[in-house]
Amino acid sequence: MRILIFILSVLLAMPALGQKRRTDDVATQLFQEGITYALPRTGIRITVSAIKESFVPGPYAAYAEQLLGITNARNRASVNWTIDNVEMETFVEPDPGQVYKTMGNAAFLVNLTADGLLAGINT
Repeated sequence: MRILIFILSVLLAMPALGQKRRTDDVATQLFQEGITYALPRTGIRITVSAIKESFVPGPYAAYAEQLLGITNARNRASVNWTIDNVEMETFVEPDPGQVYKTMGNAAFLVNLTADGLLAGINT
């Protein structure tokens, strides 16, 4: 009986051991020559912080003047927004419409940033 259980467990485990992981045979092509770079595009990031003030009158707000003697008590619900701070910041990103490739002896003179932007020539 033990031999039968052992044989069954081996037969059930064999397909799991025989599986191979699929690998993609497509290799990425390396640049043969030249350097691809992009010109910078300036973007503007605007950050606005605002304060929201909400007023909800209570159930006895209509009786404030009559019972408590408070004049000009607010009886209507209202929401007021106040702009607290506005910040404007510029940033640089690669321009997808201005991508170029330099080839030949001039390729080693081009300095690039980590994003692939043109940082300088012959610097």
